[in-house]
Amino acid sequence: MTITQRIFAITVSFLFLLLVAHLVRKRKFDIKYSIVWLLTGVTIFILAFEYNLLLFVMRLIGAQVPTTPLFIFAILFLIIFGLQVSIQLTEQSAAIKALTQELALLRFKLEQQENRSSMQKPADTSASDKPIDHEIKSNP
Repeated sequence: MTITQRIFAITVSFLFLLLVAHLVRKRKFDIKYSIVWLLTGVTIFILAFEYNLLLFVMRLIGAQVPTTPLFIFAILFLIIFGLQVSIQLTEQSAAIKALTQELALLRFKLEQQENRSSMQKPADTSASDKPIDHEIKSNP
């Protein structure tokens, strides 16, 4: 790796880490996602500094070019991350559906209670409109 490529890789990975830190600080990321992205940024940063580590991984998997392991791991990362997001989306959709159904039931019960109370009010008010026949007994 030439010095220009190394400086570029280090700069990009450092800016990526700053972006993730900024997003965490602004609460745009959930903590579990921020850890994944911080680890990704740190890994890119380490590989930019330690080119020999990338060469070791290249030889380990039998690749001919040092960029091959980067692309393989990037694709695997995106596939796994996409699966994780899909799982969470499915779970959240089920939770939203359950909450929506519960809300509909609660609204239905509330409307039933309001209907019952509105039907009972005229009967109660007609009884209270009658004069009360009480004699006040005084003790001499």
